[in-house]
Amino acid sequence: MTTMRRMTRSDETGFTLVELMVVIIIIGILAAIAIPIFAQQRHKAADATVRFDLHTVALGLETYRTDAQTYPAAKGDLSGGVRLSPGVTIDVYRTAQTYCLVGNKTGGVEATRAWVYDSVKGGLQTDATAVCPGTPSFTLP
Repeated sequence: MTTMRRMTRSDETGFTLVELMVVIIIIGILAAIAIPIFAQQRHKAADATVRFDLHTVALGLETYRTDAQTYPAAKGDLSGGVRLSPGVTIDVYRTAQTYCLVGNKTGGVEATRAWVYDSVKGGLQTDATAVCPGTPSFTLP
């Protein structure tokens, strides 16, 4: 009987507890590295969404100016083709000859900062401290 038990134990195959713990630790380390990188990529995607919507609104403003020789005074003046992504808001600061846009994303994954598009300075401003002067003429959506 003793010989039978020894044979059964030596014939058994499987993983030891130490081997299983090493695998679990490795998976934990990989998850600790991957999760922050994934979160950072989500914020980059939110930033890209805001920048894209700023360009779309700027194009709509320029299209309106081509027809009317001035920038729109109200959001209803913009053509129906200007649609924003969900959660994106854009404040429009305008004069008769210039405009400045401030875009932000709220809800879900938020943008890392408010993005500014200035017609006088040549488009999207990469400086995180850029601001538009005055008070907004109107807000989209």
